[in-house]
Amino acid sequence: MNLLDTIPRWGEYLANKLKQKGIGVRLIKFTIPFIIAAGVTILMYLTLDGNTFVKIGFAMSVYFFPPAGKESVIPLAVGWGVHPALAASSIILLDVVTALFLVWNFDFTKKVPLVGGAIELTEDKGRRVLEKRTWVRRFAFTGLVLFVMVPFQGSGAVVASILGRIIGMDPYKVFIAITTGSVIGCFSVAYFADIVVSAFKSSFALGVCSLLVCILAFGIAYVVYRKKRGENAPIG
Repeated sequence: MNLLDTIPRWGEYLANKLKQKGIGVRLIKFTIPFIIAAGVTILMYLTLDGNTFVKIGFAMSVYFFPPAGKESVIPLAVGWGVHPALAASSIILLDVVTALFLVWNFDFTKKVPLVGGAIELTEDKGRRVLEKRTWVRRFAFTGLVLFVMVPFQGSGAVVASILGRIIGMDPYKVFIAITTGSVIGCFSVAYFADIVVSAFKSSFALGVCSLLVCILAFGIAYVVYRKKRGENAPIG
């Protein structure tokens, strides 16, 4: 028997081991988010002009570093002339891929040196968020959607995934909640930014008015939120 004859047997042995230990499934769950991200990035590279691709790439890179969030990165891209739908979709992609990876690989990620420590710090942050925003726990799915949708600092997919885990939600419900909140939030921010940018292009005064209206709307929403939080705070 030569070496080539043993290859099928080794392949069968390896397949059985993967099946027994579930390594194959874990490997698939680990790699799929990266494959999706790489595939979409290649697609954008092939379909977008070089200037737009660089702008989108920069915005997506900045999104990974706090305190940058959808509330700053998306308007930046729109202000650079990127179509609001494209600016929103690029950030949604990051939220979806991040949520999918953490839903499938959370326990494994915690065991990775350095990364595990960062996850534990984020868990502590998530618990503090729940203490401040009790409505997230109270309304579970809807609360998580709102948490991701409203552009608070630190309301991205990483913290939201950990919040869902702390609450005890089903992992796939966490993924759907994050995806839903990201789609609504990112498109809202993108088209609000587009309105303001278009207003500035038309008239500086109109642009200032549009910006003030947006700031006023956000301010009112924040005041209402603070008031509700105060009403829901425990007494004593």
